Amino acid sequence: MSIKINLDPTQIYEANLSEAEKNALQEFLKSKHIDNMWLKNQGYQYTTVQGIEYVFCFTKSLLRRKRSKNKEGERFEIFDLNNEPLGQGGYAVVYPIVGTIKFEANNPILRTSKNRIVKIEQHNEYDRSHSVLQEYNNLVHVGHLGAKPPVFVHNNGKESLLVMKQAKGIPLETLLNPNKRKKYAGFIPVLTVEKRLEITFAILNAVKEQVIDKDLIHRDLKPGNMIIDLSKTSSITIDKEGNISIASPSKVTIIDYGNAIRGECIENRRVGTTAYRPPELYWGTPSYTQKSDAYAVGRILSYLWGDDYQNYYLAHKSPWSEIKKKITNNDLFSDPQIALFKKDEDQIKQCLNGLLKENSAERWTVEEARQSFLKIDLRKYHLKKVQQVSKTELRQYEKTIEKQIQTIFTLVAQLSKKGGELVHRGFRQEGRKAEYLAKKLQQYTEMLAKNPDPALFDLYRRNCFKKIDSSRKLLQKHRDSRWIVAEIITAISLLGVGYLFALGVNYQITGRLGLFSQTKSDQAVERIRNSIYQLS
Repeated sequence: MSIKINLDPTQIYEANLSEAEKNALQEFLKSKHIDNMWLKNQGYQYTTVQGIEYVFCFTKSLLRRKRSKNKEGERFEIFDLNNEPLGQGGYAVVYPIVGTIKFEANNPILRTSKNRIVKIEQHNEYDRSHSVLQEYNNLVHVGHLGAKPPVFVHNNGKESLLVMKQAKGIPLETLLNPNKRKKYAGFIPVLTVEKRLEITFAILNAVKEQVIDKDLIHRDLKPGNMIIDLSKTSSITIDKEGNISIASPSKVTIIDYGNAIRGECIENRRVGTTAYRPPELYWGTPSYTQKSDAYAVGRILSYLWGDDYQNYYLAHKSPWSEIKKKITNNDLFSDPQIALFKKDEDQIKQCLNGLLKENSAERWTVEEARQSFLKIDLRKYHLKKVQQVSKTELRQYEKTIEKQIQTIFTLVAQLSKKGGELVHRGFRQEGRKAEYLAKKLQQYTEMLAKNPDPALFDLYRRNCFKKIDSSRKLLQKHRDSRWIVAEIITAISLLGVGYLFALGVNYQITGRLGLFSQTKSDQAVERIRNSIYQLS
């Protein structure tokens, strides 16, 4: 008569198995004459070497696998096919591992703390064994996710099971797709410009470190194959030379290396997902380079930067003529949360269009895209005022800043002219000082005009005021130069705060261009200058 043992593998300590039953269980699980997987709620007969017959029935499925390379022994992974899958694609389904059993001195040791998954593929219709082995070898080569040697079983037709660590986070797809995003609205941060920039660098860094630097071509880069961990926030540092570095941004882990090939490998199959395939796959014999992945990155980033999500869900057999209509990027920045300065908007669009060039020889590399995004000064998007304005308000703000900077140029030109007049009238020292000051202020203002970033206004003011302070004592001797300097101080102080508004009010009252008459004392100037940081 058989001894029947019903066992929940995750409760193996509570089962109170006798020594004989423990030995029988270990002998059964390690037997080489049976398959490597046992399904839940099925009876498995086994006769021990002593001739005792057992029937084992598990409440969860078990998988026997080898340990990682260069390690001896076996492990038994516990999973439940009735659980909701963590993910599901065209070929595979992913389930969480709920526990791992190993045997030490004939005693079962259960561990439930490791965050692992099992990727299960059916090979009944099409044998993808090569792809499974390729994915495992690529994961080992990349050096992340701790992949274990795949197991092939034949319980109900051929299946493969690949165990690895679960990447921390959520699929980027969930973050970008408005329909999927609704389910996690309470856990997902608002995609501000600052957050999108942070995610952009996380994506670019991941592709560089996990694909390009490993001499791989992934061939299926897409939001569904990127897991993003949003638990970290970025820190931005800028050195004395103005170089920007970003530390600890949201981390992206790239998954699904089943189609990945080494850089020198020639592969002519058309693989990947329609919306992210490069155009060269549709012209004659498909060919792959790292520029193929760069194109996919361009599509992913376009999705992130507000392109219509419907442009990313295309029929599998769509011809290139139809796909081409979806990659125009005409809908970029359509999300109302994306309020960018015009210069940054133009730069991002240029970068994304560069990644999407049809001619792969002209197409941007991932590193070129990264360097382009590094030119965007992120500090201004930290400012609360910038975060709270709409795109329309931001455009109006930019126009106002342009006018304010032009006003400063006009006043500086007047100062330079006044310096020449002073020299001509015999006040050589004062005139040269005025011309020198005008030259320096012109240089500072030209630099600001090239990058009118609100985050740079304070530095611009300090540089200008330092030069003005070193010249004012000499220039105060003359009423006209004193007046122009007062006007310049006011214009610089109120940059971004409302100088033009104040100018307009004064013009209506006095009928002349300027906040002060030439006989005004410097006290009003100092009051404005001292309070400027309370206004901004």
